[in-house]
Amino acid sequence: MKSIEVQDKTVELAIEKGLQQLGCSIDKVETEVLSAGGLFTKAKVRLIKKDTVGEKAQNFLEGFFKIIKLGALVDLEEDDEEAVLNVVGTDLSLLFDNNGEVFDALQYLAALSANKGEDEYKRVILESEDYRARREAELEEYAQAMAQKAVKTNKKIKLEPMNPYKRRIIHTKLQDFPGVTTHSEGEEPYRAIVIVPTNPRPNYERKNNNRFNKKNNRKNFKNNAKNNKPYANKPKSNGFNSKAPKASGFAMGSLIKRNSFEVE
Repeated sequence: MKSIEVQDKTVELAIEKGLQQLGCSIDKVETEVLSAGGLFTKAKVRLIKKDTVGEKAQNFLEGFFKIIKLGALVDLEEDDEEAVLNVVGTDLSLLFDNNGEVFDALQYLAALSANKGEDEYKRVILESEDYRARREAELEEYAQAMAQKAVKTNKKIKLEPMNPYKRRIIHTKLQDFPGVTTHSEGEEPYRAIVIVPTNPRPNYERKNNNRFNKKNNRKNFKNNAKNNKPYANKPKSNGFNSKAPKASGFAMGSLIKRNSFEVE
């Protein structure tokens, strides 16, 4: 925090003079009246400029690096919407362990600390030698590939659990991707993105296999024929060349011819 002491004829004039020196508005400073002034004395006030979100995040990171004895500097670029902190150093490999999880966690803690007590949340981005930009490009490419797979297979795809920063990148990338929608499921730290196709193909019923059914029909016919025995009363054959038995004359109702020499 930067503070100055200013004197003028009145308290109001002293405050206005101090704001001009600090180059900020009244809502960005804390004022303390040291003397109201009088007939022969001037009013005296102390103006304390509040740290911005970016400056608080910068102080947080510099203090953290000092504790872990990491030789790194933090450059700040800030506007009304976001604060970008670029970490510069000779050996920053410690920050990129576990696939960048340490770096992401450090960004989250810096943003949480910097926005404490603020009326509006400001986005804090931690960068180092374009690491964040390269990582975002990899995530966007991965998200697009998974979306194409979801459309092709017509099945929803659940990605691996990610932190809020990575999930926001994927949601933004697939927001206008044709044929899919995205949402998150689960609780932190296991919350994951699900990619869902928006134009599912109709699920037709599987057609019957005629060949399989014909085979079953033949089998069922044989079993029924065996159980019902429709040919049980059919006379058995003695063989392929067997002859049918001769019918008796009496049985056939024919006349018996008598011998012509027989005496009556």
